[in-house]
Amino acid sequence: LASVVTSFYLCLYYNVINAWSFWYLFHSFESVLPWAECPINSNRTGPVEECQRATPTQYFFYRQTLDISSSIDENGGIHTGQALCLLLTWIIVYLFVVRGVKSTGKVVYFTATFPYLVLTIYFIQGITLHGATNGIKYMFTPKMEQLTNPKTWINAATQIFFSLGLGFGSLIAFASYNKYNNNFELQAIVVSTINSGTSIFASIVTFSIYGFKATFNYEECLER
Repeated sequence: LASVVTSFYLCLYYNVINAWSFWYLFHSFESVLPWAECPINSNRTGPVEECQRATPTQYFFYRQTLDISSSIDENGGIHTGQALCLLLTWIIVYLFVVRGVKSTGKVVYFTATFPYLVLTIYFIQGITLHGATNGIKYMFTPKMEQLTNPKTWINAATQIFFSLGLGFGSLIAFASYNKYNNNFELQAIVVSTINSGTSIFASIVTFSIYGFKATFNYEECLER
């Protein structure tokens, strides 16, 4: 029961992020990406001032995606677009699990392999960006002094437990459907190795984009 409750709370959290993904996906079909340029103000005299003080990416996320209020005490109302994306997410989840373990097992073939296809596309795109090598060099440059920092090891342990999902109970629940003579030791080693390898691969993709953004902002600052 505890694992079911924990997985349910995790789904509430993750499905909101999935709803954001659908929101960005639908907007990505626009001719001009809304997070690439600042929108024009109501007077049609120039870009929105708040967007100019920040960045188009930040403005799109906080003002158009979240439509965030000034404080948690203020109720901003229901964001219709986000509500529909969240409804779509839950409908997809329902279709995945409606037939129990049999349908879930088939879905895993897609959900476990498709992210690698997306990561590969991002990887090819990321490493070709200007300044991507700066981010990758920063990622692989060790800071030996951090090994004596307890927070480093706490963050590492948190990442491993979170990425493997050991504390959520879902792995234990699905493992209970395996055969009695199944080679659990081998599978545990394979899953742990793939998990760590995926984390490193995804980090390379992320830091290549960080390197591009940092280099772009630095060169833009020099031009000013």
